[in-house]
Amino acid sequence: MPFISNLGAVEYVATKDIPVLNKKLVRVNNVKDLEQQLNNIADNTTVLIAPGIYKLSELVFIRGRKNIEIRGAQFDRNEVKIVGKGYKNKDFGECRHCLEFSGCTNVRVANLSIGDVYHHPVAMQGDCTDMHFYNVRFFDAGEQFLKGNSNYAAGRGVLRGKVEYCLFEYTEMARSWYTQAIDIHTGKDWVITNNIIYNIMGPAHDQMAGHAILMWNGAENTHCENNLIINCARGIAYGLNEKKPPAKGKQYDHNGGKIVNNIFVRDPGVRGDDGILITNSPNSKIIGNKVFCSGYETPIEYRYKNSSNIIIKDNILDGRIWQRDGATGTEDNNMIVSGKKSPFALLRKDAFKHLQDAQNFIPKSDSFIHLKALAKKVYNDESYGRHLKKLRPLLESENAEEKKEAQDLFAYVEKHFNRLMTKAREQAIDDPIGALAVYDAVAKQFSKDAFGDEAKTEIKAIKDRPNYKSEKQAYAMYQRLVEMEKGRQVGNAAQLNTLNRGLDLFMKRYGDSIYLKLAKELKSKVGNG
Repeated sequence: MPFISNLGAVEYVATKDIPVLNKKLVRVNNVKDLEQQLNNIADNTTVLIAPGIYKLSELVFIRGRKNIEIRGAQFDRNEVKIVGKGYKNKDFGECRHCLEFSGCTNVRVANLSIGDVYHHPVAMQGDCTDMHFYNVRFFDAGEQFLKGNSNYAAGRGVLRGKVEYCLFEYTEMARSWYTQAIDIHTGKDWVITNNIIYNIMGPAHDQMAGHAILMWNGAENTHCENNLIINCARGIAYGLNEKKPPAKGKQYDHNGGKIVNNIFVRDPGVRGDDGILITNSPNSKIIGNKVFCSGYETPIEYRYKNSSNIIIKDNILDGRIWQRDGATGTEDNNMIVSGKKSPFALLRKDAFKHLQDAQNFIPKSDSFIHLKALAKKVYNDESYGRHLKKLRPLLESENAEEKKEAQDLFAYVEKHFNRLMTKAREQAIDDPIGALAVYDAVAKQFSKDAFGDEAKTEIKAIKDRPNYKSEKQAYAMYQRLVEMEKGRQVGNAAQLNTLNRGLDLFMKRYGDSIYLKLAKELKSKVGNG
């Protein structure tokens, strides 16, 4: 079973928008109108949200509606950001979630970002049906990002949910262990595909964070396919408890379903547990996944006697499969790889490339005919300068279809260039010498092209500064101090004194340096211990 290192065959950023759900449109461009229109939305209505940041003053609670849609007016989900009052802010007032749905049917949320709220960016009660999330960025949730509760008395949760081409991420870290990206109780017939989930990690002092995807408490027939999970404490779990769930009529914590062609990668040293877990879930299938836990010995586990008729086949992993506590099933054609034979490095590189595209919303076109071969090279090889030599002339092609494809492909490359240059320019404000490395990488990546020349111009501008030589010396000393801080043992008084003396010397020697600000911040951080 050969390993394919390139993830280019799977897309995690939506390549095309989907049609608007309803003919009736309501347009909003400020938070007051947004809250009012959503809290009073009528059936068969689409609310189109203009680009901007919408800081909610209260929870938007939508009850008993059908055929409704909440979507950004533009395809780029980063253009609309709906935020709470801070995912670490206990004074959240009336804004515990951003959106909550109860008794709703056929709901779509699309083309927006939502998060930075104390509990859930999106919460659903167990009487909702047909909930669709497309091209949404969920970020910085106080607890679960997408939460589906159970109606225990009715023996049901959210039915027929669909999550596709979404990004779930913490920009820093969860405030506690109690978090998952997707947490669905008693849900049925959920489809979760082509999403990226990143950095679902709790604080080091707390217990380990929950699974990136958790379907349990009587959930049934979940289908997870082509999801990319990066540096999360745990991966995908169907079921969590051995005991019978409290929902009426449910015998198993999960039943059936497939986990197919997902990728789980976790860096060495990152605290974590299993990549895929089946618990009290009969008739479930784990097929064709790549699971690399980097040190955790059993990346795939299935446990308890009710986990019967389990099929585990064609998976690639960096540890053994653990059949636990009476679980039964069939294991076939699974490959354990490690050491020099491990494809982890290549897999990780591709995974983070997809993550960057998702974070910056850089979609690929899927409709190439004339430039199909060139598009494949551009998407899979970041030597953009070489490709632009062929691409730029095609922007003036007399063939209208070829010209349009060239424009789409150029827009993809240009967005990458602008992202890298923005990063370098922002860094150059406080750290011009450090920014040189970023500019240099851009110049090489876009070698022999106008974009590469632009990066070289920025490099020259920094090196032509009158104080370049002294700033370079200040940068070198500052970096040594940073490395001292990284290697310092807590409670080692000698190391602390040496570091503080070094910082004092830096401030005396480079009192007019741009790096003085960073040195003062480091001094404040170090303090007396």
